[in-house]
Amino acid sequence: MSTMIEEKEEAAASAEDLRLEGNAAFSAKKWNGAIKKYRASLALDGSSPASAKVYSNLAAALCKLSKYDDAHAAAQKATEVDPDWAKGHWRLGVVNELQKDFLHSFTSYSKAVELDPNEGAFVKAKEKIMKRLGCTEETDADGKKSVVIELPPTSTSFNGDPPAIIAWKRLLKRSNNLRNTDALLPKRWEDTSEHWMQQYLAQWCRGMTMQLGQLADLPHPDNGGITQKVDEIKEAFQSGKISREQFIMLRQRITGVPSANGEERDEMIGALTSLMGDHIPLESRTDGGEGFVPSPPWLKYLRPKQMIAIQDLLCREVLSLTMMGDGGKNVVDGVQVFGGGNVNASDDEDNMIVISPGLLVMANSFWQGTCGNPNGMTAKEGTPEEVVAYIKKRLNERGVTWDETNNGMRKYVSSVYRGTVLSAWLARVTLGLGSGLRYFRWANKFIDLADETWRVTQSGNYTKYGVSFRKSFRVSILAMELQTAYHNRDFKFTDKNEVLYEFKLAQRIISYAKEQPPPTTTEFNACSFYTSFSRKPMAFALSMLGSCMHSMLTDGHPEMLLAIAEESGMTDIERDDSLISFLIEKTGLQDFSVAAVIAETYHVAAQTQLPDDTETAILWWGYSAHICYAGNYKLKDLRNAINKAIVATQLRDNDLWGPSMWQGSAHQKLSLLIARYFEEKSGSFVLPQVKRSGRPDGSLAIFCGDHLICPNFHRAIRLDNERQKGNRAGYDDYFDTAEVEQEHGAEAEAEIEQEQGTES
Repeated sequence: MSTMIEEKEEAAASAEDLRLEGNAAFSAKKWNGAIKKYRASLALDGSSPASAKVYSNLAAALCKLSKYDDAHAAAQKATEVDPDWAKGHWRLGVVNELQKDFLHSFTSYSKAVELDPNEGAFVKAKEKIMKRLGCTEETDADGKKSVVIELPPTSTSFNGDPPAIIAWKRLLKRSNNLRNTDALLPKRWEDTSEHWMQQYLAQWCRGMTMQLGQLADLPHPDNGGITQKVDEIKEAFQSGKISREQFIMLRQRITGVPSANGEERDEMIGALTSLMGDHIPLESRTDGGEGFVPSPPWLKYLRPKQMIAIQDLLCREVLSLTMMGDGGKNVVDGVQVFGGGNVNASDDEDNMIVISPGLLVMANSFWQGTCGNPNGMTAKEGTPEEVVAYIKKRLNERGVTWDETNNGMRKYVSSVYRGTVLSAWLARVTLGLGSGLRYFRWANKFIDLADETWRVTQSGNYTKYGVSFRKSFRVSILAMELQTAYHNRDFKFTDKNEVLYEFKLAQRIISYAKEQPPPTTTEFNACSFYTSFSRKPMAFALSMLGSCMHSMLTDGHPEMLLAIAEESGMTDIERDDSLISFLIEKTGLQDFSVAAVIAETYHVAAQTQLPDDTETAILWWGYSAHICYAGNYKLKDLRNAINKAIVATQLRDNDLWGPSMWQGSAHQKLSLLIARYFEEKSGSFVLPQVKRSGRPDGSLAIFCGDHLICPNFHRAIRLDNERQKGNRAGYDDYFDTAEVEQEHGAEAEAEIEQEQGTES
């Protein structure tokens, strides 16, 4: 035992010596040397409270090399091994701020001040981040403090409304009759983002209008006598004085909105999958405080009820399934149901319908919360396999078929699948990305399993089984799932399986999208359909693949990239659904180097996307930069890509999308740097391969073949951006972290002061 204690003490002493050596290297601005010593110290003692100082200093050194992800992990560890050490939380706040994660930075600074309220540096840091966030601290009557934070914009438009709201307002401005926005849509296709967006915003509004009509008689201060009048005709209907048709007509006349006709779900899901499957948010906060966009403008008093309207729709989906599950024995009229009628079709566990967890949770939240029924819906949740087993069981019963006219299984599959998709989006908005992603995965696994079980795609018999199985419908839902997964991962590469899952999903989207034939006419609906179910999902999937491959290659994960390329089947040219085979088909790809594959991935994405989309210029710059990284391209290819990026920038509607956040990006600067260096060469000149080389001082040198193009690339970008900053319209200081970068980030100039924050 004494030997173990002695060894532990020796290790601690040695760890302390290494820490001090690391501090000396840090003081000499030898960042890599300091990192090496700190890591060696932690290898001997990385769990005691004393190691918190080493983790903090390691984070400080890593920040000097702009390795903010690694610095974050080190700073986080400092707070774990010694949660009562205030400076560890301050260090984590600094790293969060460098990563522009200002909310978590505020949390860390607040913890540091809580632990050491007399330390001026901690107080100052908290005050600065509060000013950036626009937040205030309030104290209630009991002395309890709370913080009110004004969240930053959630879209590319930082100076007001998100793009969806702007496009919607433009459509309404041209409208003489706000109820008939569809009449304003063009008859012939115009290859613009605004018109494409407006079509699906109008579709969403159409579905939402019908759905809000279900709630138009709910009590509200602005409702006037509507509730009383609807109650009167409801009583007349229930007593048999008027027919159902008369009730519907009178209710529509009183409320001013149409009654739901069963198409509202498909209208809303069609709009959701088209817009959300790309990058148009339908959950953005607006200046009017609405939760979703667009909002029917003539239903002002109902707009806050949009979330309830969607839950109501999901509730009616489950009710419909309940009636089907009961074989129609206990059909309940919709008016009675939403007046508080009993819908307990069956309490028999064996005969109870089986649906997705998401659909049941979201419907129950309405049924129990809004309708006041504590028992919840009569249904049980199941796995995709259990729901398919339930459908098989029903199909074995006498009289049960796929026939939709008789409440058959076609309608059941459609309701479960589409209802789950809608609940996934609602969960994403209300519960977070993780919950939404689980429901999206459930929906797509269910439809895949049903497709495999009844061989729907193989037979092509969509008339019998339903359009829910069509790839043209499923591709945009897969894009919604990919978009949710991509953002839920938060651009980190800590879990290989998550990235692998996204790569497989993206390749599947590309495979589905390429099967859609291009339109043979300029008629609006045909071109819009092709854009929504082929061009948009394909461009998004390719953009995501290109971005991820570039990030893994440049951020220290090349081994992960190669492993994922192998496991996802991306490099298998014999597979029709592999990325490489697709690029060979589209571009004649012959160079299979990683840089060339990334270049052509960006290339096809840029060609596929709408020319004025906010992503198009980014994609062209990505293509041009990776032409340089790959080499063996002709100089005219680089020049052409740069010209395409410039044209896309000119076409981009800045009033719609907001300021161009990619201006001054590394892709843009590298492309222009190489083009200028070889400007005397002819277009047939074959470009040497560009290579990046890290220097001991943390700078990044750029070589092209044997030519040293730039000794400090990051500094060149920063200086160039500073020269252009005065010309950048709409520049928003919210994301400007120059001050904290100068103090704690990568060394920019020789005169930057040495950090005084290492622990002695």
